[in-house]
Amino acid sequence: MKEITGENVSNIANGVIRGIGYKIEKNKSKNTVKTLNNLWFQYNYTEFNRFDLQANKFIDIKLGNTVCCKCYTPSLLKEGYCNECYQMSEFKKCLFLQQDSFLGKGITCTKDDPPCNEFKNAEYCHSEHILYIGRLGNEEKVGISRAKRKGSYLQRFVEQGLNEVIVVRGFKSLQEVQSQEIELMKIGFVDKLSFVDKINNSTDNPPSSIIEYKNVLAKKYPDQKIEYWSIYDDIAIPPAKFELHPTSDEIKHIQGKIKHIQGSILIIETENEEYSVNLNSILHHQILNKHGDREVQ
Repeated sequence: MKEITGENVSNIANGVIRGIGYKIEKNKSKNTVKTLNNLWFQYNYTEFNRFDLQANKFIDIKLGNTVCCKCYTPSLLKEGYCNECYQMSEFKKCLFLQQDSFLGKGITCTKDDPPCNEFKNAEYCHSEHILYIGRLGNEEKVGISRAKRKGSYLQRFVEQGLNEVIVVRGFKSLQEVQSQEIELMKIGFVDKLSFVDKINNSTDNPPSSIIEYKNVLAKKYPDQKIEYWSIYDDIAIPPAKFELHPTSDEIKHIQGKIKHIQGSILIIETENEEYSVNLNSILHHQILNKHGDREVQ
């Protein structure tokens, strides 16, 4: 186990970007969602502060190295952890979510006897799940989520920056809903959209709404509840100014007027240009300049 020292903690003295926060306000009568986005900064063991991306009209951050969120060591990270910390047993993942899924290979998973031996995971796997078809610009995707995930399953759509979503509720387990997701992928739906995909497919002149899928899914799943939600308005997202490469020593400077936030996509406006930033890519980076976010409450 690595020793956490004052030297380690000094790596986060000016702040480290630790998370993206999403607050959701639902309007059930209109099936719309209003979102409020913020970044969370860590300064020492216990001090965290919120930077409200809606309340603040300007952002000025110089990014340094990525820092492990457990031992605070500058390092290449996997899901926020250096390799040594990631290997700890508490970070084991459900076998169903691994790339080489064993679904359909004769292996079963039950709440009382999960093959991963993680009984806490089994509580999640054998709870209600949803299946959804979402649209971002010209691209449609399929996905799954726990119905009672922390906050709301609507947060899943907000995180992805989707414009609109059709939801199928009432699947009893992850295994059941994953089989339906795979079925939809076989007819052409993708299950992932990269940051580049989102930019390239965004448009302020969107295609027809996906609401037509509502009746199709209602016939396919007559025992399930079908919902439609409008999340973000359609806009054309500008290209990224730079990509964050973990092995690069070049300091990246995010500076300009905050024009728009769509999930994990932040759009910055300067005198000369507009560009987008992938907020997921700046997580766990040191902040090298005094940012002034400590006054933001």
